[in-house]
Amino acid sequence: MTELCDLSAHELAVLIRKREVSAVEALDSTLARVEAVDGRPGSLDSGEDLPEDAERVHAFITLTAERARTEAEAVDKQLDAGEIPGPLAGVPYTVKDIFAVKNTPSTAASKMLANFVAPYTATPVKRMQAAGGVMLGKVNLDEYTYGSSTESSAFQPSTRNPWDPGTVPGP
Repeated sequence: MTELCDLSAHELAVLIRKREVSAVEALDSTLARVEAVDGRPGSLDSGEDLPEDAERVHAFITLTAERARTEAEAVDKQLDAGEIPGPLAGVPYTVKDIFAVKNTPSTAASKMLANFVAPYTATPVKRMQAAGGVMLGKVNLDEYTYGSSTESSAFQPSTRNPWDPGTVPGP
């Protein structure tokens, strides 16, 4: 059986709209996958690789699981009321940590911004929210986006490609 977190955004959106799965179920499947492969979001302040990190993806700088659960529950309530919250209703997504999300740490993978909490939400994220997407969190990048391999991130070792850990996952 295909895991919900392995479906395309379109496939998952259709299942959620048809109420064959809930937005919360989609979120739980995705969070379980994150827990299984990602490691310790944003916790590698020393920048030091530990032995247990070798098999981890290191994609997340900030995981917003509680916010995501609130958003997924809201989508399910809207669908239960006969509303369609948007074309991506209930579909989990992430944003690079360069994009501001109100009341969420926005570091641009730099120690200089380690304590910065965004006072507004960037337009691309607003569009994802308006489409009904459920934000899982903010993902790793090179410091200030200067690069393409995440080697210069201040918060995680290089992000690994989940399908081939020996290759760069891309920008």
